[in-house]
Amino acid sequence: MTVFQSIGLVLTLAALGAYVNKRLLKLPATIGLMVFTMLVSMLAIGLNRISWIDLSGAITFVSQMNFPDILLHGML
Repeated sequence: MTVFQSIGLVLTLAALGAYVNKRLLKLPATIGLMVFTMLVSMLAIGLNRISWIDLSGAITFVSQMNFPDILLHGML
């Protein structure tokens, strides 16, 4: 999967989560998207454990990040 496809998948899942939240859950937008993201993450971890998908590249990428530096200098 290319970077473009990955970004497209993430945006599609975010839009789907916002739609489901708006129509069914009716939670505030930030809380609804957080709940949907947590469910998708747990599903991905479960699928990784039973070897249906391979998250080794994502795990390596995230483990090499310096989160305090990204948070303090990149996002704020």
